[in-house]
Amino acid sequence: VGCARSGRVVKHHKGPAQEEQDHQHQAQGPAETCPAQGAVGDAQAAEAVAARIRERGGQALTVAADVSQEAEVERLFATVDQNLGRLSVLVNNAGIVAPSCRVDGMDAARVSRMFAVNVVGSFLCAREAVRRMSRRHGGSGGSIVNVSSAAAKHGSAGEYVDYAASKAAIDTF
Repeated sequence: VGCARSGRVVKHHKGPAQEEQDHQHQAQGPAETCPAQGAVGDAQAAEAVAARIRERGGQALTVAADVSQEAEVERLFATVDQNLGRLSVLVNNAGIVAPSCRVDGMDAARVSRMFAVNVVGSFLCAREAVRRMSRRHGGSGGSIVNVSSAAAKHGSAGEYVDYAASKAAIDTF
């Protein structure tokens, strides 16, 4: 998962390589079984975004982290603390999607990975942001934006119901 910080915003995003991979999987159609798929970071795309921010006078750095892993989220935020200072905004936009698949073709690993990244990752990042921004913890306030998807309302039946469910969890969060 690529991570860039513009000014005081930390944004987790999926790079173009993952979007292209998602598109290729969509074009292939449903498979017999639909395995779990991890996030694919695109370091070059993340660095290009950071470079554009720097060119415009902002501060930016890129940090690769799997947001489903608590230790990696803690390392990510410690790196931001050390290099960029006080956090005031978090844009929680990390997410993965797996190849189109009906529920009867999904295995536990796929669903677990989807929720680990899309839901648990958002909670872990929000927790770290709150620990830094909340007045209760000595911060001066801030904002968290959790990015979801229209799939949360439409359900994506027969295609991405696990993704839709994970984004519905974010809507509730």
